[in-house]
Amino acid sequence: MKILLTNDDGYHARGFLHLLNLLVEEGHEVRVVAPAFEQSGVSHCITIHSPLRVERFVYTMELLEGFGLKNGNEKLKEVPAWKVHGTPADCGQFALLGLFGGLKPILQPWEPDVLLSGINRGNNAGYNVIYSGTVAGAMEGSIQGIPSIAVSLNHPSDYPKGTEAWPYRLAAELFLPLIPRLLDVSKKIDKTTFWNVNIPNVHDREEVKGTKLCKQGGWTFTEYFDEIKREGTDDITYTRRGAIVPDVHFNTNDYDTVAVHEGYITVTPLSHFLDRLSSQEKITIEKEFK
Repeated sequence: MKILLTNDDGYHARGFLHLLNLLVEEGHEVRVVAPAFEQSGVSHCITIHSPLRVERFVYTMELLEGFGLKNGNEKLKEVPAWKVHGTPADCGQFALLGLFGGLKPILQPWEPDVLLSGINRGNNAGYNVIYSGTVAGAMEGSIQGIPSIAVSLNHPSDYPKGTEAWPYRLAAELFLPLIPRLLDVSKKIDKTTFWNVNIPNVHDREEVKGTKLCKQGGWTFTEYFDEIKREGTDDITYTRRGAIVPDVHFNTNDYDTVAVHEGYITVTPLSHFLDRLSSQEKITIEKEFK
């Protein structure tokens, strides 16, 4: 399978590298176009006010070990890879409309069978979807006509700081069998649909309750902003505090925000068209504007 791989945590992120490593182990043809630096929370932002800086690089064993991937596959150094000083949406556009396609392809034209964005550090469920660079990377692939999947690993329940709480290798192993299933469904539905997958944070595959088709859930925001005055100056800055908690209106495991915490792999179809309404909503709105 021909796979274009991107993310929002950067080309060096552990989740991304574990997914890349496993894809190469499985014999897939992978090309990497990923951000040079972390781009979490940038949503679908693109670079328009300055030139886009792009660097080609090689995943050497020394580089991979420095990024925390031990025992990486030797074939990783053969993967064509570019780091983009921009956003995940920039990466998708540059790859599909610049490097490998568009009006003036920079290289020999190449069309991936699927664009994968992830594995993200932390879930992209509920309203996180709106802010997520990971989801935006997949959405950009969908806009360009490529079947696309965003994948994220849920936060550990106690939010520890250490890397041991992020079982990326297992998450990649749980995700890979889903790819052909989702691509098969994609052939039968609207081409504007792409997929958002969230993997539960477990250390044993037996802890996974199954794969569940979910609706996008929501959160209740309990955040606030602290004012910080810099002593001796008129400078004032504001620091975000607080947290997000489950919303009582999205409290069943039909929603991704609940199901992923219960141990399910959640699969949520999304669209890059934002005007998708239920039949009842359409009827209500049409009555108002007749």
